[in-house]
This record gives sequence, structure tokens and C-alpha cells, in this order.
Amino acid sequence: MEALSAKNVKLYTDTLCPICKLLEKFLLDKGVRYEKINIDEDPQGKEAFLKLGYDNLPVLDIDGITILGFNPDAIENALKKKGLNQR
Repeated sequence: MEALSAKNVKLYTDTLCPICKLLEKFLLDKGVRYEKINIDEDPQGKEAFLKLGYDNLPVLDIDGITILGFNPDAIENALKKKGLNQR
């Protein structure tokens, strides 16, 4: 199993999203390293977010598996499917 890496996990968020903050805490508690992309501050990040086809936040991209919203079961399943270690 490979270690979790920010290159494998991307969290698309914005400045005011309360669910995004909840998801971020969940990832930190699980020991998941991720790249946080604030679409309010990062034009390239916003473009990448829009290319995923979503218009709501948060969106979590786990090595190509995208999850809309805060769904702990889907997140854990995606991490297992990709063989990424968890705490």
C-alpha cells in the first residue's frame, strides 16, 4: 500500500463553505494528506474544479474518484479502493 499523498487527494473548497471545513477536519483526523484548492483564490484550481463537472462544494478527488459533499463512507471506500493507507 502506498502512503497517502497530497498528489493523490485534492479538496476543492472556497472561503465560506462550512461543510468544506467539516470535511477538512475529517481528513486531518484520518491522517489523510491532501492538496487544498480554494477556488475563490486559485483561478487554475477553479478551472480544474469546473472541468470535473460540479457546481457545488466541497468536492474531493481521491486519485480520480470524485466525491461531492461530505460522505465519510464514500471517502473511506475510495481510499481503500485506491490502496491508500489510513490511520
